Amino acid sequence: MSKNTSKPVSTKSNNLIDAGFFKKLNGMEIRIVNLAISKLNPTRSLSQNRRFEFSVQDFLDCNSGISDHKNAYDNVKNAVLRLSNIWVQVEPLSGYDYSEISLLTDRSYTKGKGRFMIEFHEKAMPYLAEIRNNYTSILLETFGALKSEYSLKMYEILSRWAFKGFVSIKLDELKILLDVVGMYDRYNNFSQRVLTPAVKEINAKTNLIVSVKPIRTGRAISELEFKIFDKSKAIPEEEPKRPRFPHKNRYGRFVKLDRENPKMSSADYGLWARDCLKILEDFYQKIEDVPNDDLLFYWIFLAINASNKSKLGTKKTFLDELKKRGYKIVECELVKI
Repeated sequence: MSKNTSKPVSTKSNNLIDAGFFKKLNGMEIRIVNLAISKLNPTRSLSQNRRFEFSVQDFLDCNSGISDHKNAYDNVKNAVLRLSNIWVQVEPLSGYDYSEISLLTDRSYTKGKGRFMIEFHEKAMPYLAEIRNNYTSILLETFGALKSEYSLKMYEILSRWAFKGFVSIKLDELKILLDVVGMYDRYNNFSQRVLTPAVKEINAKTNLIVSVKPIRTGRAISELEFKIFDKSKAIPEEEPKRPRFPHKNRYGRFVKLDRENPKMSSADYGLWARDCLKILEDFYQKIEDVPNDDLLFYWIFLAINASNKSKLGTKKTFLDELKKRGYKIVECELVKI
């Protein structure tokens, strides 16, 4: 785990996510919590500074999903005021059946000036600091690009399970996490108004590709199976490599380039150059894709024989492209200008 990144990252214990810390939060509140968490160092001690100051502009800068900038101050202020009243259910203390912790202890703001301060409760810090394993990190700008409150909550859940590639969630449990209990009794309504739009937005705007399969118990849908693919963890496809040129030995003993005057190169070199030019022509479609070394080869092969042609241009075309990249050709070698 590393905080050495130019882009803010929110890292939290999976226990906090599993507890559904976000279920009673609205979209503004979830955004503020993640912004504040991104300022903590998850590998440092529990005693690190728990206080976080931010402006409305700081908040908007990492939340492109918010379109209402006019009322941003009031919306952020109301969210900060409400956050101190939010309690999160956690693993019960020994001898008890139920335990909750408060996320925040303090809140402050400068009236009308758009500056705020919040401080995490010390009992929340074990879920945010000294984390060595069982955690999830989300890129703040990716999270903040989402518009829907349901998308934000779903992204928290799905990011937590992205490492595994799938997760099954009871429908009733998901409704609790999304805070929609009693709102969409029919699955079709829930799917149409909550689930499908959230998955669609996550697929369009984040690093995750998600698909959903409803699981039935009898005639009723009781569970949802999510398949999750993290695009950012995918192994990039190797760029195709140009086929190798044929070995010069196949063309004779005197395959020699005249570097001062390519036209005076040996006949064997001319035959080799012709076959190599065909390989280049078959492989490259745009001059922008041709690396510097192959631009040089193009120029040499065209210079050897006037009958050699390229669909990408003339000798001058390749010279001009090299010049744009800061190179010139001196005795058939690249020299930085």
